[in-house]
Amino acid sequence: MNETNSISIHHAFNRLGMMLLMFFSSKSCLQADESLVLVIQPIFGMEKTNTAYQPLAKYISKVTGKKVEIKTYPNFISYWNETRNGGDFDLILDAVHFTGYRAKELGFDILAKVQGTVSYSLVVPESALVMDIDELVGKKIATLGPPSMGAAKMGLLFDNPLRQPFIYETENSEQALELLATDEVDAAIIPTPLVGSLAGVSVVTTTEPSQHIALSASPGLASDTRQYIHDALIYANRTTEGRKMLSDIGFSGFENPNKDRYVLAADLLQLTDID
Repeated sequence: MNETNSISIHHAFNRLGMMLLMFFSSKSCLQADESLVLVIQPIFGMEKTNTAYQPLAKYISKVTGKKVEIKTYPNFISYWNETRNGGDFDLILDAVHFTGYRAKELGFDILAKVQGTVSYSLVVPESALVMDIDELVGKKIATLGPPSMGAAKMGLLFDNPLRQPFIYETENSEQALELLATDEVDAAIIPTPLVGSLAGVSVVTTTEPSQHIALSASPGLASDTRQYIHDALIYANRTTEGRKMLSDIGFSGFENPNKDRYVLAADLLQLTDID
């Protein structure tokens, strides 16, 4: 091992050690007189989103010594309208195109991403026997409304303006699946990780993978707070608290983001028909 790598590893473990001390000390070295607002994209309904990500909020609160309040929205239109200018929140866990937009246009700092990539799957009832997406032209497909990633992926799948399905916009993926189960739509496009828990559906196609969701910080958030959060997420698998948090929210772990890939993905917003 060369000297440069040895120094880098030494610094990394120093940061990890400092983080562990914060976990097990009774008082954080950061001021606790402020609260942080953590926004979560509305893939699920508001109540389920709030419940699902409480372990992450509590983990960040433990690291920073600040109360962390989760904020979410009923649908992607209200979500985008309220968050597109980057005001009134400190942290946001978001899809690649939104994350890239804020990094490119608003100076947000992408702290950590969920490991790996994520794709979307177009699903139908097993009884439908649909083998190709061309069979769904003129049919009803439920998807998260624009400017969600689901809407962007639909724009990529059906790129011929003369051969389009009828889009049934939903507020969250659960609603899309409910419509599919009751035969109110012919298909639904949902995040691929949700498919494994479903019965009675077939996958027609799966989109090309994109960078996974990422946590980014407002430029107004203090640099030391950003660093503590970054380190706590990147090294979460090395602590008992971190492993429990990851298990509770269903993620394998966090990793450092390639910021250029997120910035490039901001162009996907052009596929969602949102100004």
